[in-house]
Formats: sequence, structure tokens, C-alpha cells
Amino acid sequence: MQYVNAFWVGGLICVIAQILIDKTKMTPARIMVLFVVSGAVLGGLGIYEPLVQFAGAGRTAMANNVTNIIELRGKPERVQELLNAIGNDEYGSGSISFEKIIPMPGNLYMGAISRNGTLPYGKNNWLDWSLANWGSKWDAYGFDNRQKETSDSTLWFLNANQPPHPVIQHLSEMFPDVVMEHLWADANLGYGCGTCTYKAGQKIEECYPDYGRRAYEFSAKVLGVDLTEMGYVLTEDGTDYIHRDFLEVQSL
Repeated sequence: MQYVNAFWVGGLICVIAQILIDKTKMTPARIMVLFVVSGAVLGGLGIYEPLVQFAGAGRTAMANNVTNIIELRGKPERVQELLNAIGNDEYGSGSISFEKIIPMPGNLYMGAISRNGTLPYGKNNWLDWSLANWGSKWDAYGFDNRQKETSDSTLWFLNANQPPHPVIQHLSEMFPDVVMEHLWADANLGYGCGTCTYKAGQKIEECYPDYGRRAYEFSAKVLGVDLTEMGYVLTEDGTDYIHRDFLEVQSL
């Protein structure tokens, strides 16, 4: 019975997300923030844990979207050459395909992966290979929702789970004369964000704002969201942000 509950609860979450994408102007990043905040509110009201017990894996159906921005600095012709070389076949220049940078071998098991990850093929499957070589469960996506301010020397895309550091580093090795500044943030505002600058395959600068006001504001900038509009307010000492719903729950 738990498998049935996981199926329909996970499906319902995905349907809600798709409706928001199709019927509103919300970006995937804003939708993911909405789900994260909703989970936190449900937790504060004591509802989330019963939902976990009821739905099992269904409440974790959605992969964590990571928003990535890559600023490219170099001779215009080399930047354009880079963009042409890595573009997704459907979206072309200005998009990115991890396959064009680190190709997936053709001898991997490409079928469904069981919940516990056990396979007769061992680690020779698409999921383990992708995580080990791309740092991401899937190839890049989200190009329909690219930010309007994206320029001819900027890449904007989403990927799953965590930033695709191996891909960006290898791309820097492929184009050693182009400096690449990679900024990322996952949908959990204030966490999982940072920036690395690469040249010739080497990190020449990096920063990881790991908590507090600086991390929230950095995440908001990358995600393209307004903290005030999302319901966040500064704490009294001005060093951190807290969601208004938390304040309301605490006051009950």
C-alpha cells in the first residue's frame, strides 16, 4: 500500500509543479522555493511528519533543482566558439549539454534504477556514471526559463542534485583562454550556494557563503527572486533572514 501512496502523492506534487509552470509566470526556482517553504511550514504545524509516514518516498519525488550562471570572459570569437560547441541540440547556442563536454559511454545500463540502487550491472549504469562524472543526475535543462538578462557571454541553466563542478572544470580545460565564473544556488535559500572562477582547468577563485544574510542574498541573486516578495524578513540583529510564516507559527 505504501508504494501506491508514494506513487499518487509524488504524482500530485509533480502535477502541481507542472500547473504552476504552465499557468503562471513562476520559474522552476520560485516553485522549488515555494515547496521548500511549504514543507517548513507544515513541519512547524506538525503535519509534515505524518505526511512522511503516509507517503513514504512520494514526498521526495522532485529532484533538487540547482540554478547555474556561468559568465564567460575572453575574446568574443572564442566565447562564441565555446557556445557553439556545447549547445543543446534543440536550443543551440546559449544553452549547454553536459554530453558535449563529457560524453556518456554507450555501454552503460540505461534502464530503470531500483529504489535501493542494487543492479546486476553494479556501478556500470547511467545514474552512478552521471553522478560520478557530471556531479548531476541528469543533463542540463530549464532553457525555456532562462533569465531575460542573460547575455551573449552568459550561460543560464538548471541541473539536478548538486552543481556540475566536473563539467565546468573540464570545459575550462577545453577552452583554457576563456575565464569562467560559475555561480550556483539550489532552491533551499541560504544554503547550497557559491561561486568558482576557472582558468585553464584550474580554480583561481572561490567563495562559499554558507549561512546568514550574505548566503540568503547571494542565493536570491542567482535564483532571480526577491526575498521580501518570497516572505523573508531580516532578523532583529540584521545578520540573517527568517520567513514570516515561521514567525507566525512561533507566535501561536
